[in-house]
Amino acid sequence: MACNCLIALVVCDRTLAAFDPLGLAYFTEIQRLFDAMIRDPRFAYITPAGYADTLQGIRIEIGREGLRSPAFSAEKAAGGRRIMLLGDSVVFGWAVADEDTVGFRLRSRLASAHPSWDAVVAGVPSWNTRNELELMRAKGFAYEPDVLVLVVLSNDAEPNFAGALREDPRRLRDEAERERLNPVLPRAMTEVSYLAAWLELLLRRRQVAASETLLYAAGSLRWKDADLAVAELVDECGRRGIALVPFLYGQASAPHVVAYSTAFGRRGVQTHAFPDELYEERYRTSFADPHPNAHGHAIMADAIYEILREYIAG
Repeated sequence: MACNCLIALVVCDRTLAAFDPLGLAYFTEIQRLFDAMIRDPRFAYITPAGYADTLQGIRIEIGREGLRSPAFSAEKAAGGRRIMLLGDSVVFGWAVADEDTVGFRLRSRLASAHPSWDAVVAGVPSWNTRNELELMRAKGFAYEPDVLVLVVLSNDAEPNFAGALREDPRRLRDEAERERLNPVLPRAMTEVSYLAAWLELLLRRRQVAASETLLYAAGSLRWKDADLAVAELVDECGRRGIALVPFLYGQASAPHVVAYSTAFGRRGVQTHAFPDELYEERYRTSFADPHPNAHGHAIMADAIYEILREYIAG
């Protein structure tokens, strides 16, 4: 009897692995993208120009500027206006076809309703606020955006040690190491068993919530570095006459939403929220992959466009 139960469990495990109903392939697929990144000492890394691959069944093609963006000229057209959308993997449009991503949707709306406006999309997976600032300094400000829409996520204060930092890298690394999330189950188990990997995800969700609370605590060096990046970005945009429009991706009570809304607010910049429905399970790519699916991107595009109309009209 015990032997039959074990065989049934193994068969069940292998069947689940073959069909992957939880979307665990996300972890290996996104690693393929990270493996292709080009390192940069300023903003850590960027997708290589001309890169093309099919990841999670979606065709990914990167333009000559190293960005997954609607085609644009680095030099803004005479008399034209420009919106730039800046962020990480959500702005990149992970696991969503080009035409369904928030950036391409915004570009399409602008082309039909406001043809004098174009859009540049600059999103790279796992970029943080510091990386995004340094990308703007390296090339983004040269695109001459009139409006910069920054999408902020919960991991945006986590340092990328391959890029620029303001705080002491050794102290930042020590803090990150102390609060690093360790696997709950043995790696040897989760690598061979689909059911074990699923259980690991369930258990780690609680750890992630606690980790984010520590990341945005008042004494966090990592948040201090991110807060400095916020101050510098606000200053840079102000000196250039660029309207900075931050959108905070997450529930209003989330630690990063509270921290970033406070950081921008005390520097005179209003933040904006997406509708709460965006964070429902039905708008996730999968159980394992928290990125918004195509329907989630449509919600984001609607929310951003509604705010942008004020700037376009002005």
